[in-house]
Amino acid sequence: MNQSRASLTTQLPSFLPDCAELLTERIGADRIEGVFVCGSVAAGEETIVRETESPILLSDVDIVVVLGSIETLREWYARRFELGAACELLAAAIVFAGRVDVGLLLPSDLEKLPARPGVYDMRRAGRMLRGDARLIELIPNYEKAAIAPREGIILVENRIASFLGSYPPESALSRTGLYEFLYEIARVYTDLAVAALCMAGRYEPGYLRRRGVLKEILESEKGGLVAGLVSTEILSKVDRWTSFKIEPSVAALGVSPEPQVLRRVWGEAAKDILWFWRQAYSYVRDRGTDLLHPLAVGALLGTGRRPGGWIDHMRSWRIFLSRYSALKRCALAGSLGTRLITTAPLDLVREHAVRLLHQRLAFGSERRVAGGSLGFPYTGGAWMDAASQLSSIWREIVFGRKEP
Repeated sequence: MNQSRASLTTQLPSFLPDCAELLTERIGADRIEGVFVCGSVAAGEETIVRETESPILLSDVDIVVVLGSIETLREWYARRFELGAACELLAAAIVFAGRVDVGLLLPSDLEKLPARPGVYDMRRAGRMLRGDARLIELIPNYEKAAIAPREGIILVENRIASFLGSYPPESALSRTGLYEFLYEIARVYTDLAVAALCMAGRYEPGYLRRRGVLKEILESEKGGLVAGLVSTEILSKVDRWTSFKIEPSVAALGVSPEPQVLRRVWGEAAKDILWFWRQAYSYVRDRGTDLLHPLAVGALLGTGRRPGGWIDHMRSWRIFLSRYSALKRCALAGSLGTRLITTAPLDLVREHAVRLLHQRLAFGSERRVAGGSLGFPYTGGAWMDAASQLSSIWREIVFGRKEP
């Protein structure tokens, strides 16, 4: 990688240590086992815009705090968004378009982390900010092949839920909005690369490395699974948008900020990600499926998620429903019925995200949509309102806080 590129540690060398100090002070030094950073920031691949008056950090900063007791975890889990927001205030010299996400875990939780791309990277690139570095070694050292193909599909569904919130592109005309919009498009294509490699059992950490391995597979295994998931056109877009993510430049990308151009870019990404999801899910549903004839979107919706028992599902719903009044909780629980024990809130949100994107591509944004159960994860009405509501709920569940 080009070592001259901007990074958070070169722009703000004390930011991460200051975050660790702040988290320690807030929670209590005697209650914390360690603090480490993971994700793109730990790998030195975070996306920072340098062609603006003030640098813009587009990437999220993923920080994990390892706690010493379940009591501390219970006390702070619902307030973890406060910790992230407090850390963001430390970055006064940079425009913070992303967020600081603070994860709270026990040492025993680290040992139980499942085989997923983020966990694979965490084990290999996690960087201690405070505490014993051996904490990271508690994370299972999975092989690439241990990452199940379904993890790639779930990654794509999560990306769709986030992507829906970037419409309409007219919102990209603010000072940071254009870069945030283009970054959301870039994440579509870099996540498609991740998902394709997960499907093939060939996951690799690093944007540039993944792009290179994807090209190698397509050149050496013509007609294979990856070729059925990544067309020549999509590969070209992966290449282009990976370059933007590594060194974001509107001039180098060559995308005009005119609304009609941004709408076209959004529409292309929407078609590409739904096409990939359909191909990949058809393969997972039936390993013998000919990817030239994938299953219909309707036949794939809600047909399988990560394994989890009814206790896990009920626990996740209890946490999610706690934000509502007692009356609304009872009404929503009643409308969901058996889905309270067969699926988790995030699973249902992802399912509706795919449904909304499919409707947008089939009928446009003018057609009204029917709402979900008692308005979850969106109320009936305009497609754009539904997309915004769903994306906001997805972010609240994943990041632990509502959109500002």
